[in-house]
Amino acid sequence: MRVFRAMSIALLSIFLTLFGALAHGEPVDRRAFVSSAYEGFFGTLFILSGSDTFLDQLTPNERAEFFKVGNTIIQRFVRLGPPIEPGSDRTSMRTQIKLRFSDKSEDFIIAPDKTERTAKMDGDIWFNLKMINDPTTSFGLLDAMQILFHEFGHVLGEKKNQALVDQIAAKMRNYLGSFYKEHAIVPGLKVHTLVLPYVTVLKGPVDLQPEPMIVFDVRGQAKPAQVTGVQFLGVGEGFMPTDPALHAFT
Repeated sequence: MRVFRAMSIALLSIFLTLFGALAHGEPVDRRAFVSSAYEGFFGTLFILSGSDTFLDQLTPNERAEFFKVGNTIIQRFVRLGPPIEPGSDRTSMRTQIKLRFSDKSEDFIIAPDKTERTAKMDGDIWFNLKMINDPTTSFGLLDAMQILFHEFGHVLGEKKNQALVDQIAAKMRNYLGSFYKEHAIVPGLKVHTLVLPYVTVLKGPVDLQPEPMIVFDVRGQAKPAQVTGVQFLGVGEGFMPTDPALHAFT
């Protein structure tokens, strides 16, 4: 009864927040699309590494570059452990590469072409709030995923083939589109979902499990929905893959 009551109160709180935003127009804020994609990014790479359907869409050179990026990210930049409570300046992903935002255009004007970018990587990944929140353009989970792969590709440094990375990012976005849905609930309220398959090995869950990505769009205000699932192992625990086809990034 206590659990049911707590869930009811939580759901009521969510809907009051959403409908409060519907009643009071607020500036466009799409950060939740980026943070949700970032939270699910490593799990998504993990799923793609074992997906014949996705891998068959890549050329041999693209496949080699995809695994080079994946191996570099997973092995060097991810630490396994219990989820960290997300806050205004952090997400729950245990990685050295943090997600940040800026509304300063000059932060995203990068040589040699001197054009303003949607995102950049300077050790952390930064998103340009002025561009992702532009009300004359669209931006969502799939856009964020595509841009994140481009930015994470910079971990390869001079060994990176930018053309291949961008081709993979486009194919990744296209593949993920088959798992992406938009639902119009009432005028001014949409739900965006990206739900990937839940992977098990020998009937047990695996680490880096991608949780459902669910974002409410309330007249341009993106609100994340927290979904709890099995994504991390306990502190100090190692991971031993039992099926190389499902655990290519190990």
